[in-house]
Amino acid sequence: MSHPKISRIEFRPGFRERTQCSYWDYYVDDHRLADVFKIGDFIPPFGWLSPDVEDGFANMLLRKRESDLKPARIPLFVCPECADYGCGVFTCEVTRNGEHIEWRNFAMQNNYEEGLWQDEAERWTWLNFDATEYYRAFERFLSKADRRRK
Repeated sequence: MSHPKISRIEFRPGFRERTQCSYWDYYVDDHRLADVFKIGDFIPPFGWLSPDVEDGFANMLLRKRESDLKPARIPLFVCPECADYGCGVFTCEVTRNGEHIEWRNFAMQNNYEEGLWQDEAERWTWLNFDATEYYRAFERFLSKADRRRK
């Protein structure tokens, strides 16, 4: 199977005006992922939650922990007030295919109804990362002593 181009992921500081919340945002190939998918008010679960909760989200993205959403979908953007899946959560499938980590089949969902809400672009978007660089980006981010204080 051929892969789409290799993308690069990094974390950059973000800020939510509505409730004055600082967080760490995903950028893929220098584009803010929330803008690409028109996420709206949802934010990544990094930089504003407790360390153990943030580490749980990171471990799902790193494929070190099973997802707590069905069917095995990984949360990317959560409610900026409480991070509760019941408010809605933007998710994707995260798989390893050889030397690549793939994010695909993006959608909104919650944890009390079955089904995914997605448009055609979300359904067919596929982000492909070099596995070594992907893990390295998360290691750099997670090892930052000040990642929660910015």
